[in-house]
Amino acid sequence: PIDLWVGKVDYKLPLSKAFSMETGVKATRSAFINDNKVENWINGSWVIQELFSNYSKLNESIYAIYNSVDWKLSEQTSLKAGLRYEKTQSTLKDRNDSTLVARDYGLFFPSIFVNHNLSSTSSVSLAFSSRITRPTFNDLAPFTIFMDPTSFVTGNPNLQPVISNSVKLDYKRNAVLWSV
Repeated sequence: PIDLWVGKVDYKLPLSKAFSMETGVKATRSAFINDNKVENWINGSWVIQELFSNYSKLNESIYAIYNSVDWKLSEQTSLKAGLRYEKTQSTLKDRNDSTLVARDYGLFFPSIFVNHNLSSTSSVSLAFSSRITRPTFNDLAPFTIFMDPTSFVTGNPNLQPVISNSVKLDYKRNAVLWSV
């Protein structure tokens, strides 16, 4: 019951030996319908057990556009920088079409990497990046799988993505790398 659509287009433009630019767009759309019923035979008829039954409809769209540059500033120094924008929209609805979870946000994710060769055997680099780590579709999808009469697995549609910003400084000499 999962419908999934993914598409992307990337383009790289070398403007010179020392400078190139890359751009692209990406899109992911997914839809999931779960109609899970647990019934017990009681007094000659099937009775739905509401505690273990669920109907959920999850729709999610993620769109991204990015641009990056790769620039050799000198024989010793290079720079890579980029900026990505992502737009996320997701809704989770119940059997009555009431919205249980709604997300609608757009975020920018910059990155920059600078490397400088100090000699033929040593270099120093500095990097900054901002990233998003989303829960997987299976982590979010409000399905229920019964493993046996006493055990089940289910997704949690209230999980949120994690945004991380990292800074890294490296010094490399021969085959040894020091990193902070």
